[in-house]
Amino acid sequence: MKRFVLSITTMLLTLAAFSQNQLLPNLVYSKEPAVVKGEIIGIPASMESVNIVMTPSWTTDEIVQTVALDKNGKFETKFDACVTSMVSIRLGARNEKRFYVTPGQEVRVTVDMSNDMVTCEGPLAALNNSLANYYDDYREQNLNAEINGQGIAKLRGFTVTQYRDKMMELYNKAVKRLNDDKELSPEFREYMMPHYQFLTIALMTGYDKILKYANGGQGEFKKTDDYYDPVKNWNFTAQNGYLYQSAGTVEGISAQVSRETGAMLTYPVSARQVIAATKYMNKLETLKSFTDDELRGVKAQCPAFEEMLLAQNEATKARVAANEANNLFNIKAVDASLKGEDIFKAIIKDYKGKPLLVDFWATWCGPCKAAMKTILPVKEELWGKANFVYVTGETSPKALWNKMIPDIHGDHYYVTAAQWETLLKQFGAQGIPAYVVVDKDGNVKNKHIGYPGNEVIEEELK
Repeated sequence: MKRFVLSITTMLLTLAAFSQNQLLPNLVYSKEPAVVKGEIIGIPASMESVNIVMTPSWTTDEIVQTVALDKNGKFETKFDACVTSMVSIRLGARNEKRFYVTPGQEVRVTVDMSNDMVTCEGPLAALNNSLANYYDDYREQNLNAEINGQGIAKLRGFTVTQYRDKMMELYNKAVKRLNDDKELSPEFREYMMPHYQFLTIALMTGYDKILKYANGGQGEFKKTDDYYDPVKNWNFTAQNGYLYQSAGTVEGISAQVSRETGAMLTYPVSARQVIAATKYMNKLETLKSFTDDELRGVKAQCPAFEEMLLAQNEATKARVAANEANNLFNIKAVDASLKGEDIFKAIIKDYKGKPLLVDFWATWCGPCKAAMKTILPVKEELWGKANFVYVTGETSPKALWNKMIPDIHGDHYYVTAAQWETLLKQFGAQGIPAYVVVDKDGNVKNKHIGYPGNEVIEEELK
């Protein structure tokens, strides 16, 4: 977007002044690994290792390491973090100790199992000590706990303005609680504030869907011109506390929120390198390797990530070659203008001659993904003798879909929201996963809502 030079100068000066006032330092970049050394006191004798997980902002993947513990509970590991990144020690299903690592530097962590307390030393120690011990009590997801689940009934009958005021009330309660707790470090408060602001704005932008749901699908809800006035000065994307966790997506988030609210959200120059790295990683996650121009761009735009991205690029090329050699998955499409029964006819028209299983699924659907694992023995036995087609719609984020489907062998269709709804109605599917078995002549033979089991599917496809 074009801006006047004066506006740019003013904005940069404002950002520089803001950065100087922050307790949390700017993002740190380095090709050197982040080192984590630690000790777990009071571990059971049977505990020989621990999972330590890095959650970087430049990819949707977690990087999981199973790290050996010595007889005294001590451990050491390294992560190619590239930029300031969150790490957690997982000590159980609901026991996760979070802290930040800095590339090229060492963090020392001591976990005392007798009182479940953590002590962190090294860079960002003030933030890490509060984060490791108190995050679960203060995390941003707690903001809307009051209206989650059954609590959404509290919003029944609200106007849009009343809903906005409720969101501000929840935000102010959370901020007061954060500020009143003297056990917390100022750095932790600074870290949490932009996350509170982001979630509050996200809830406010969803007013129409949330209020309609609270009112049983009834009513029309329109915001007033001053609806976003209370949050227009929340430049949360310029705060280091927000960048630590979300720098990779900050460009898109700031633009999206600015479009919706009319606020001028900005992000600092310090985020540019990780933003670029995220875009390059997103391409690799769709199984597309870099062009020569992109290879030069990696070196120029995000040098701290160069070695990691080049290694990922080579791995992507090898994976694509393997998939092409074995024809393991394909992306296909139907005309977006097709309606009614013509949609399904277009999907199945190329598969005559072999029986076909059509799987209606979504990236967010746990039972869908569980069934895909269960059916693997059947697919291995019938691969080449039957066809497997997977169909999803716009409720599945396209980037995540692109990332997941290489491991789901078969042909994949991504249809419009209207086509998805039409297909589910055509087969009476009130939910997913749903399955349609088609014979070698293109006739629908069986329909299932929920996975019926390997024996049923195998018998029907044979």
